[in-house]
Amino acid sequence: MPGERANTITLAIEMSNPSMWPDPQVAGDVAIGVAHDDRIEPIGVEPITQDSPHGDALAPAIDRLLRRNSVAPADLTRVAVSAGPGGFTSVRLAVTTAKVLAEAVDALVVVVPTSDAVARTIIGDAPFDGDMLVTLAGKRDTAWCALYELTGWRGGALPSPKIEAVLSAEALEAEPRFRSTRAIVADAYTPEAILDWADAMNAQRKALRSGAAATLEASRWIDPVDPVSALPIYPREPEAVTKWRDRHGSTSGP
Repeated sequence: MPGERANTITLAIEMSNPSMWPDPQVAGDVAIGVAHDDRIEPIGVEPITQDSPHGDALAPAIDRLLRRNSVAPADLTRVAVSAGPGGFTSVRLAVTTAKVLAEAVDALVVVVPTSDAVARTIIGDAPFDGDMLVTLAGKRDTAWCALYELTGWRGGALPSPKIEAVLSAEALEAEPRFRSTRAIVADAYTPEAILDWADAMNAQRKALRSGAAATLEASRWIDPVDPVSALPIYPREPEAVTKWRDRHGSTSGP
């Protein structure tokens, strides 16, 4: 496993869900920060523009960010990545880029659940009383649901979700632990039935927001791993795998 160096410089990548950005030309962002005893100090942020449908803008955005802040790739000690759930292609691209870059510069990877970064962004410095439900990767009548107990939380390590699962509105209604939900984080893909359930619970709707700065901060509280061990967080198996199994009766490739 690569060794950690004294002055930790972390690069963070967020491109799990382009719908969290108000500008349709932005697909995410990257940030860089320096670790201190009690915080990571962000020193630069760079947007990832949707220059192509294949995510070719990520590497140039990283290059611009590092050059603008006079940081050489070899100076990086950690690469934090918002690893999903989110869009399959964007999450896979972000995690793969993080792995390759970290391997090339002898750094570690920090796999940050996207729901952690979102929860940090939404609550910010404001007090919150109750549970927050973060919904991601909505498809048909289900979404990835992560329920956070945030009463009294004022920063630091984020509490682990009480529940993490792909659920429908009916499943949310049937599970008593969701009855303490006071806010729901949703995007354009969150199923209407789940939003209707949240309205019936009198839960406040909050738009999905996050960014590489939140991923950077969240990485402080997550143990880094060897780049080989870093994997995307998928809510469901990739559609290609499903189609292969349906066609051939196996998940093994040719």
